[in-house]
Amino acid sequence: MDRKSFAWLIITRPFFLVTLIVFFFNEHNWGFSKPIYVQYYLNDFLAPTVLLTLTCLFLTLIYRDLFIFSKAQLLFFFLYLSFVFELLLPYLSSSFTADKYDLLVYAIGTILFQYLINLKLNEFKRDYRTSKKRKA
Repeated sequence: MDRKSFAWLIITRPFFLVTLIVFFFNEHNWGFSKPIYVQYYLNDFLAPTVLLTLTCLFLTLIYRDLFIFSKAQLLFFFLYLSFVFELLLPYLSSSFTADKYDLLVYAIGTILFQYLINLKLNEFKRDYRTSKKRKA
């Protein structure tokens, strides 16, 4: 498979597409009030999926092979995201607020990415390589 096919495979994952659509609608004020938990936590829940999927896309294009995150890389991502947005930025600026519930939604978002996108891509990669070896 070429890079374009891998890129198409990544960005057309249903969970990623739904995440982007929900993120877009949540970002825009459509003239109605949202429940407080949706207003404060929905984008934090969606952010890991968007960030990790786009990172996967760029790394796939750079390495010219379908990139799959390891569990250690996902843990690092979660810790880094938590550190920057819940410790560092609130310390540096009063515009940011540290919130322990954000850590929970970051974790849930990262776990959902692992099971709904990362593992599915890994299964595809394994099946693709197996079928490629059979042909040779």
